Amino acid sequence: MKDYGKLRVLVLDKDASHRESLGLFLEQNGFEPAELEELDRAIDLLKTGRYPVMLLDLDSAPEAAPFLVRTVCSIDDDLCVICFTAQPTVELAVASIRNGAFDYLKKPVDFDELRLALEEAIRALGLSGAKLEQLPALVGLQLRARRHELGLTLKQVARRSGLSLSQVSQAERGEGAMTIRTLYKVATALKAPMSQFFDEL
Repeated sequence: MKDYGKLRVLVLDKDASHRESLGLFLEQNGFEPAELEELDRAIDLLKTGRYPVMLLDLDSAPEAAPFLVRTVCSIDDDLCVICFTAQPTVELAVASIRNGAFDYLKKPVDFDELRLALEEAIRALGLSGAKLEQLPALVGLQLRARRHELGLTLKQVARRSGLSLSQVSQAERGEGAMTIRTLYKVATALKAPMSQFFDEL
């Protein structure tokens, strides 16, 4: 079994037995699944940004499947969506991919095919649960190193950035998910482009 760093995968499937079998497969293969049957709840979870991969059942709304794929993919540009349906057609496959899906599988899902699809997505999109979890801390270390390089105190960076001392300190400690706005302000205060803090990650 490969170690995927507990990469979070959201499973949306109205079929309880199929949903549970997908969840069990994912757990046994080093992923951290969340199994849902309600689209509204899935959308709420996707908006948190904590689920980079989604397994999406298209059978609940076959006529609106392309719209469903487009809606889900529009929530997060980085979201990887793997669709599946019990009634696959070339037209639906093409429409799903055109609307943002990464892959399209037949239901019930063949686990070997799903494993290959997930591995391909991880390679193509640079997904890694461990890396995602570590990202705030890794960026924080880069921020701290740059601040020390400039000989600045936390208070000075806070004053230059217009952020509170607590916000700057939390950014350096990697506590919580830093917003792009906060990173931009800190990077500007440190006279460095934001990209610099991701170069070695």
